[in-house]
Amino acid sequence: MRCTCRRLVFVVGGIAAVLGASCSVQEGLLLTPRTPAPEGWSWHPCPSSDLQIIQVDTTIGPQGGTVRHPSGHSILVPEGAVSEDHVFVLIVPPSPHLEVIAQVRPSVEFPEPVMLTMSVAGRCTFPEDSLTARVFRVNRDGAHDDVGGEVTQDRTAIAVPLNRLSNYALATNRQ
Repeated sequence: MRCTCRRLVFVVGGIAAVLGASCSVQEGLLLTPRTPAPEGWSWHPCPSSDLQIIQVDTTIGPQGGTVRHPSGHSILVPEGAVSEDHVFVLIVPPSPHLEVIAQVRPSVEFPEPVMLTMSVAGRCTFPEDSLTARVFRVNRDGAHDDVGGEVTQDRTAIAVPLNRLSNYALATNRQ
């Protein structure tokens, strides 16, 4: 495993610019959630920075490894989840919600699930009351798929096993 790229991107007036690198944000990148939350749920208020997108790219092969984002989010890739080297990408866009964009290049469906962990540490908390937290995949058409998730015992993150990577946002619902 090796880290191949760390990019700092500033968004000003809706235009993204990469500083200190000869790369750019993927064209057509969907910054989620720009659609209403699923019925009965609300996007978890846990803001990222207002002005920056931080993208971390890590090459991981058959031996497995972990992509670690400076914000505390991660993707744990178990041994055997991929049969050759792939570039795993974690992007945290500017948002008032807890959301991440997780990608693998080339795209692949995993025979063994990878574990996406979305961290709230240092930015917000999960309330102690009867709150349900779930991770939703936000599709390009605006539809949502509930992919589950389990809040960690220390209540600083939610982890969810996935067989494919996409755009994800955390929603909460009082029961």
